Amino acid sequence: AMTRDPVMIREIWRMVPPMVRTERAVATPYFQGMIDAGVGEEVEEELRLALGREWNAELLRLYARLQAADPVRQLQGAEEWLAPHPEDAQLLHTLAGLALRAGQPQKAMDYARRSLTLQPTMEACKVLGDWLHEHREHVAASTLYRQGLKAATGESVDREELERAVGLLEFLPPTATIGP
Repeated sequence: AMTRDPVMIREIWRMVPPMVRTERAVATPYFQGMIDAGVGEEVEEELRLALGREWNAELLRLYARLQAADPVRQLQGAEEWLAPHPEDAQLLHTLAGLALRAGQPQKAMDYARRSLTLQPTMEACKVLGDWLHEHREHVAASTLYRQGLKAATGESVDREELERAVGLLEFLPPTATIGP
């Protein structure tokens, strides 16, 4: 049975020999368990190191779910992965989500756009759709939600329609809540 008890998860982890802890098959359920238990903060450093050792989509998904106490620092840490992985659509939409959490919507939008250009994903469509919706661009927002749902269900995305909707982002006023 799944335990949501971080004390138990920590206990088990302490028994795992250090050499084995770096194996992804062993570390992944630990990271996931701690994040699900609401103490993801504790594994941020280890998860970051694991991604440094081995770039992996599943680990990156976990990192995106991790709610760090300092979202700006979490964003800056993740941005260091851009240099080695500039064309990684998943990294870009992860950065978009982290930038939103860090109160930097302009940056979030930029990352989400780059991510969509490489590979339209539901997550990137949602980030941009929410942004358009907030600025009362409801038609463009629903276009993005619709294309995001298509991407999620494996249907082919209408790139032209996507481009048109995303193009509107340039004309939106910059938001006042921009971070440093």
